Amino acid sequence: MEIELHCTGRADGSCLNRQGEGVCLAAVQGPKQCPMRKRDFEELSIGYAFRPAHKSHRRNEYLMRIVLDHAVDKALFPRHQLTCNVQELERDRDNDAPAVNALCLALLDAAVPLKHMFCGIYVSVEQQPTEKESDEKEICSFVFVFKPSLTTGGDLIGTTNNGKFTMAQYEEALTKAKECCLSVFDFYREALGQKIMKGLRYGGSTKNP
Repeated sequence: MEIELHCTGRADGSCLNRQGEGVCLAAVQGPKQCPMRKRDFEELSIGYAFRPAHKSHRRNEYLMRIVLDHAVDKALFPRHQLTCNVQELERDRDNDAPAVNALCLALLDAAVPLKHMFCGIYVSVEQQPTEKESDEKEICSFVFVFKPSLTTGGDLIGTTNNGKFTMAQYEEALTKAKECCLSVFDFYREALGQKIMKGLRYGGSTKNP
């Protein structure tokens, strides 16, 4: 992963994420006062929009709405709204993980209170052809979304898939993804730590008389 935090001036938080062959830009605005017609008097209202590089991917929006409802502490901001936008600049197969990770880092960059971080892991499974006359291999892919866990390393909070698979293949893919999520969360912490240290150096610098 290669990221750039706070890369757009109009957003409260943003992240440009280059991951594999995928490139995604996420921008977050808010929490801020919500118009009366959209106002929820009990909790924060969250808007999410995903602009794919090619065609519409409804499953991404469905997955991310679930993840955002799970991760953002909405009770802290009644009558407010949070707007999240993700622009997919380049797509890597059926991989939605770059969009997931860009959005989490944009939320962290905006200092939005979260119950937990989250990360997306992409796993593809190559299957042997079932028909003797066919030499082509079918490929099934998964995107798993995790939150950090002290006991298991990562707890699953969302998933999507493309293609046919068996339960054994699903369990194997889930195990591999869970092993990888720890390194992604470590990357998050390192990136945010570098941002904080950079801000401290800038804020503490003084000019010589």
